[in-house]
Amino acid sequence: MLSLLVGLAALADLLIWRLLPSAWQDWLFLPFLLLVTWVIFNLRLDLARQKRQVWLNQYLEAESSLQQPLQVGWLGLVSHLLVSLLLALLLLLQVLLISWELALTLALSLPLLHFIKKGLNLWLLPQVRTEYRRLLGCYWLVIILTLLLTALLTLAFVYQPQPWLIGSSLSQVINEHLDVSRSSSLLGALERGLQLVVLTQHWALQNFIGDLGRSGWLGLLAWLLVLGVQASLALAVSYWLVAADYLIRKLYEQEN
Repeated sequence: MLSLLVGLAALADLLIWRLLPSAWQDWLFLPFLLLVTWVIFNLRLDLARQKRQVWLNQYLEAESSLQQPLQVGWLGLVSHLLVSLLLALLLLLQVLLISWELALTLALSLPLLHFIKKGLNLWLLPQVRTEYRRLLGCYWLVIILTLLLTALLTLAFVYQPQPWLIGSSLSQVINEHLDVSRSSSLLGALERGLQLVVLTQHWALQNFIGDLGRSGWLGLLAWLLVLGVQASLALAVSYWLVAADYLIRKLYEQEN
């Protein structure tokens, strides 16, 4: 029940972010970005530390003087922080531009998360040592949910309504369809950059993917672009949902 409530709250946060007026989004962009980054970073860092600890325990005694120096250092901290920041940035920007068809697809992430968790608790986690169960469960939740969401998001993206771009050059598409009405703030610039990526996906989808035999490598690159963007969105959403649940449970245990 707690996982469901946390998941609903996490999706509600994204919905609130999307529905805010543009001026509020400009002001609240950095606070939202820092919040999402911190939540994702907390999970990624704990996963990295546990992986390193399990690896070290295979070779070193618990009292070995090498245990501490070989733990995740500042370079690992910075790399995980940067990845968390990129995932948070992508998530917040994608939510602003996402169509309602894709948004409804993302709403399926909660029931999917529920069934994946039940499956892991039934088949995999009972075979894992108690101290590793939670983080290993989070690890597999992120992987499996990302794969499922990538497939669903790709299907939804391919079949959603799109502007007619067949026969147009990419520069013509950008000139005609890129929204330049957004403010000149940092968020506005980032949003236009992501909108350019979305338009490029639509253009590639209509001009190259439909006939791979004729388009050849361009068709393959177009498919990789579409799959890559949808997979990155799926990964960001998966980390956000799983990390939010993990953090709430972690803080609850610390309080009790």
